[in-house]
Amino acid sequence: NMYADPLNYVSNNPKAIIGFLKRFSQYDTINFFEQHGVGWKVEDNGRVITASGHARDIVKVLINKAKSNNTIIYTQYAVEDVEYKNNVYVVKWKNFTFYTKNLIIAVWWKSYPQVWTDGFGFELAKKFGLKVYKPYKWLVWVVTKEKLSDFAGTTIEAKVSLFYKNKEKFSQIGNVLFTHW
Repeated sequence: NMYADPLNYVSNNPKAIIGFLKRFSQYDTINFFEQHGVGWKVEDNGRVITASGHARDIVKVLINKAKSNNTIIYTQYAVEDVEYKNNVYVVKWKNFTFYTKNLIIAVWWKSYPQVWTDGFGFELAKKFGLKVYKPYKWLVWVVTKEKLSDFAGTTIEAKVSLFYKNKEKFSQIGNVLFTHW
């Protein structure tokens, strides 16, 4: 987002956003990906996207960068437990144990059971003494009866309004992304 600024974020810890953006701004992000061959375009609302419109360009750069730093990436594993012993994380899943000094677990909040999550990552953060706030639901989806898969990958600008007792309580114009669903 070209307008990334601490004042534009809702957070339980607004000081953290200030620190993040001071260390790595939107301009740093753009420069990083340009140096790795990913072009950009800025939409009217300030959203920055790849010139190709494909998120896979970003993923490819991040995976290549991680691998060049000797990072091992495991995906699609159902982690059963993580412990911290002797300055090492012990990650356990079915018939396998992995040891590492650094660990990143990417999860969705448990309010999205449609993407097969149960809140394990948040429980794990609590287990290690990290303060966990209930996340905001900013990314939402709409399920339709109509088949819209022909629109997959298309973004449109739309007005979304919320009504209560026939009175409009909130309205915003923004982007709607059609996914493979």
